[in-house]
Amino acid sequence: MLLDLVAEANRCAVTWSKELGFWADLSWLEVLFTSLLVQAQTALVNSGTKKHGTGRSRNKTFRQSFLSAFTSRIRERLAEATAATVPQESASRGTDLLPVLAAREQQVEQAVERMFPNLVSHAVRTSWDREGWAAGRAAAGQVSLGTRNR
Repeated sequence: MLLDLVAEANRCAVTWSKELGFWADLSWLEVLFTSLLVQAQTALVNSGTKKHGTGRSRNKTFRQSFLSAFTSRIRERLAEATAATVPQESASRGTDLLPVLAAREQQVEQAVERMFPNLVSHAVRTSWDREGWAAGRAAAGQVSLGTRNR
């Protein structure tokens, strides 16, 4: 999910194919995804072991909620960064970038449709842990998106 949202924010597409394996079309996605994955894992490890009141471990549900919330908040942050950056870049270049970016997005959609005509989406099921969700959103609010020089 994290890689998909990073690709989407950068007007790219990610697919999983039994024939082709994992595919992404820009090296920037790999760098940003890897950075976010490392930062998420570090924050998750630093959050410690979680137990129910009965003493039973709730690590799995905490981790799933943490990572779902982390991904959700990163999606929001990338959308915010795009919304702020595109008008600034358009103004500094004296060119409206929205048509260029829309054309790029359309090219990607057409390429995905051509290469993967039978592509389907699946819902992702996850467990729910309130503390995990809150910790994941908080962690995602603190990570570096590496957008300063992008």
